[in-house]
Amino acid sequence: MYALLLCMFMAKVLLVNPPLTRDEMFKRGAKAAGSILPPLGIAYIAAMLEKHGHYVRIIDGIAEGCTVNDVVPRLKGHDIVGLTTISTFAYRAKEVAKIIKDMDNDVVTVVGGAHANTIPYDLLKHPQFDFAVIGEAEYTFVEIANAVDKGKLVKDIKNEKEIKGLTFMDDTNTLTCTQPRPLIQNLDEIPMPARHLLPMHLYKTSEGRTNRQPSHSMMTSRGCPFPCTFCYQDLYGKTYRKHSPQRVVEEMEVLKTKYDAREIAIWDDHFTLLKERVMEICKLIKERNLDIPWSCVSRADAVTPELLQALASANCEFISYGVETGSERMLNVIKKLETKDRIREAFKITKEAGIKIRGYFMLGLYDETLEEMQQTIDFAKELDPDVAGFTLWVPFPGTTDYKRAVEDGTYSSIPYWESAKACD
Repeated sequence: MYALLLCMFMAKVLLVNPPLTRDEMFKRGAKAAGSILPPLGIAYIAAMLEKHGHYVRIIDGIAEGCTVNDVVPRLKGHDIVGLTTISTFAYRAKEVAKIIKDMDNDVVTVVGGAHANTIPYDLLKHPQFDFAVIGEAEYTFVEIANAVDKGKLVKDIKNEKEIKGLTFMDDTNTLTCTQPRPLIQNLDEIPMPARHLLPMHLYKTSEGRTNRQPSHSMMTSRGCPFPCTFCYQDLYGKTYRKHSPQRVVEEMEVLKTKYDAREIAIWDDHFTLLKERVMEICKLIKERNLDIPWSCVSRADAVTPELLQALASANCEFISYGVETGSERMLNVIKKLETKDRIREAFKITKEAGIKIRGYFMLGLYDETLEEMQQTIDFAKELDPDVAGFTLWVPFPGTTDYKRAVEDGTYSSIPYWESAKACD
């Protein structure tokens, strides 16, 4: 009876990855080969909400490849709806939030993700959004749910300003923020992502990075201390925090035993930053006889023959390196803090360890010439990775490249992305 009463009074929370059809997601093609990755950010939030006794559901509209109309019936009946978005798909988050408010204006709508952190005004100027979460959202969302459980309304939460890490429009239509939310230092206090709420059968890693499906994804750390100018760092900053080796291997075991993973992709910005931690993870993988191939992302200057041998012995089959450019000048412009010779050495010793390589390259970087773009193509041929990925440089809001391109007039800021951050 007590459990029934608890369910009757606790807030019902829906977390949404806004829907996108396959045609919208892969406008340049590659529908079959492209990755469909789980929204681990909202899955972490869901896990924390469940840990604190709240009722949670997730809609992953990207994995489902559905339309807005497809998800409308599932948006009903919740007290709080949280949406995540990046700049590319912010328009869809706005569309979904408006539908929610049109159905029930009392629903508390919360938006998070890279776009909300960088330019919250672009979202909050629309009345369908009540709050934007700035920084890590796990504890912020729990406190919002707790407040709603206690019967507090949006206006109460705004007036009290007790919940850290929130941005909103006040009564005078001014962008306002509460105190910043401190970064979570011990990531092990966050439960494993609530994958039981996700359509796990729909996720896959791209064919360029895996040989086996299902290939499931995980994160073992947050943040990166390096200053690359094209990288978005507003959410986690340069502070590097990590899960313990024990927690990492436990999560790998869960992916294998519970979700039938045949491969695991670790998507940390820089998995190999701390050598001793990586060595311990490899040791535990072997001690537990966790016989499953996996992949990771590394900087070229972080690997040594010893580290690569440990990774290979623990069944790491693939490493991705962000090479970015074949121009020494451009490596300095983008503050990569690497040299072509160091990159060459990393590729050489990785191949000697028997680990496959994916090289990431960009064309059209800030201030780059046609000659330097050709140097990048030539360098990729020289390095000869197993897979080479080329992307066109896009200066996303929040990055150094975006700010300096707008300042010097080589990139036009458009009204859709204008406005200063609230919590500077």
